[in-house]
Amino acid sequence: MTRKVLALESRTKLNFEVSLAVWTLAASKATLVSWNWDSNSVTETSKMIH
Repeated sequence: MTRKVLALESRTKLNFEVSLAVWTLAASKATLVSWNWDSNSVTETSKMIH
């Protein structure tokens, strides 16, 4: 039982790390694209966030 839980945990952790890496890459790419396409709307969005 414990072995199964550990295996599941490590697999989940690995999936999470991979997803995080992919998401980070996608986010930075999307940010670059946004800046290139419409820097005005990006500026407005960051004003709203801050």
